[in-house]
Amino acid sequence: MSLKDHTIDSTKVSEELIESIITDRVKYDPAKETVVLLPAARELTNDKKILLYLAALQGWRFLVQENAPRENATPQEITHATGIPGGSVRPLLRELEDKKVLLVTKGKYEVPAHNLGRVRDVIIGKDKINFTTSNSHPGNKKKKTA
Repeated sequence: MSLKDHTIDSTKVSEELIESIITDRVKYDPAKETVVLLPAARELTNDKKILLYLAALQGWRFLVQENAPRENATPQEITHATGIPGGSVRPLLRELEDKKVLLVTKGKYEVPAHNLGRVRDVIIGKDKINFTTSNSHPGNKKKKTA
């Protein structure tokens, strides 16, 4: 057996994983270069919304061949896209980075390709991230009022 037998097409794996994560939850608007969260995404907890949005950003490379939008985002961009208040986004981002789920470079967060499977499992409920601070508890989604 050679080393070539131990290789995978990470592009194909990533595209399939991203599709499994975003299906029924996200649409892309190439004209505006935005990711749109669908109603099903609104039912997710804040940590899952963040992971969904950042995973969706990884899909741009498969949709736009030249000058694709960035695959990472600042806390302000995440707040704008998800509707989660900044005071809730930042502690969650720090916690997700501490747990090695997200990577941060120069203030921009992203889901590394090797974590897309875990992100999928967290979003569908097969895996759980144990948060250590009360500020970053993921169950702080808005309650509906009548």
